[in-house]
Formats: sequence, structure tokens, C-alpha cells
Amino acid sequence: MTWLLTFWAKAKTWFYALLAILAAIGSAWLYGRHQGDRKTAAKDQAQQAQEAVQSAQQVAKTIEVSSETQSRVQALPVAPVQPVATAAPDTAAGELRDNWSAPN
Repeated sequence: MTWLLTFWAKAKTWFYALLAILAAIGSAWLYGRHQGDRKTAAKDQAQQAQEAVQSAQQVAKTIEVSSETQSRVQALPVAPVQPVATAAPDTAAGELRDNWSAPN
């Protein structure tokens, strides 16, 4: 009967040692996951900031091009209004009238 108590004491010691090893491995694994999540979050935040900068640069470029186009349009000469029906055939309005009314 004493061998059973001795065996039980040894088994209990081995069980607690194994449990402590598993707890250490589990805590190391959880710590690694936590560190990985923090690094991933920092990378995502940096990428979002870079995308925001690129988006702002594209918006600024679009506004610049739009402003340049608007200034060029305003610099165009103003032509007098010409009805299409009485337009000379060598003008754009005359060509529109001829092409519009031509049979297909």
C-alpha cells in the first residue's frame, strides 16, 4: 500500500511539473500573439497614413488641373451666337446642321 502512496506522490509531482511547462508555453504563445497584433496594427496605421497622403496629393493635383483647365477655357475667344439653321456651311454649326439633317 505504501508503494501506491509513493506512486501517487510522484505522479502528482510530474503532473504539476507538466502543467507548469504547459502554462509557460501557453503564456509565451499568448505574449507572441499580442506582440504580433501590436506590430500589425502599427503597420496598418502607417499604411493608412501613407494612403491618406497619396489621396491628398491626388486631390491637390486634380484641383490644380481643374483650375488650369478653367483658366484656359476662360481665355478662349467668345464667338457670337449663331443659329444653326442660318449658319455658314464652313462653320461648326453649319457642319452640325448638314450632318444632322443628312439621311443615313
